[in-house]
Amino acid sequence: MAVLLGMITYQAVLLHNNPRGAILVRPDPKWKPGVALASIKGEMLGGPRQTVDLSVGETVIYVFSPACAFCTRNIDNARSLHQAQGSKFISISTTDVGLESYIKKHQIKYPVYLRVSDLGTTGTPATLTVKNGVIDQYWFGWWVDDTKSKLEKYFGLILPGSN
Repeated sequence: MAVLLGMITYQAVLLHNNPRGAILVRPDPKWKPGVALASIKGEMLGGPRQTVDLSVGETVIYVFSPACAFCTRNIDNARSLHQAQGSKFISISTTDVGLESYIKKHQIKYPVYLRVSDLGTTGTPATLTVKNGVIDQYWFGWWVDDTKSKLEKYFGLILPGSN
């Protein structure tokens, strides 16, 4: 009974979190280590379209949606990773619905891009690293338990969120 209730609740969350197709259930299968990704094109909230060069060095890309409860639970962890990575940390919102108030409420200081091309689609939250224009690592889901441990090991830091 508890499993059934959990499944129904999960489906309700997915439906609630899916305004205009904002959140998907599964990650894009093209997002895997070894796939070329030299740049992405997107726009900052209210800003012009621009190209983000990923061809040199390592960049962390965090994909989220303001309607995603798991993404909101990742806020402190994402903030810590941004502080550790600095300008090499960017994020992508899958929708602009509620984005401006979400950024203000959670005091997000890292770059947030919208309407990104060249990346495909994904479920949220998703995190990837791109080294010299090639996807190096990919993690899908909330930064807890095994995923959190893998991120901490990869980046050599301790994230503040729950474990």
